[in-house]
Amino acid sequence: MRRTLSTVTNKWTVLIVRVLGRGPYRLNTLRREIGEISKKVVVSSLRDLEENGFVSRIAHHEVQHQ
Repeated sequence: MRRTLSTVTNKWTVLIVRVLGRGPYRLNTLRREIGEISKKVVVSSLRDLEENGFVSRIAHHEVQHQ
């Protein structure tokens, strides 16, 4: 319970949830929408949200064009 509460009251988590409320986003698009946030913080926050059942994640394999 304590971990869940600390997850949802985190400044960055609140901003991430707010943006994700508009729909699904890829990681870099999410970062651009939020602003001054590092990739590490976004990934960590998303993992916490996923572990607590607030978001679900779909992994898309990146296709490199030659």
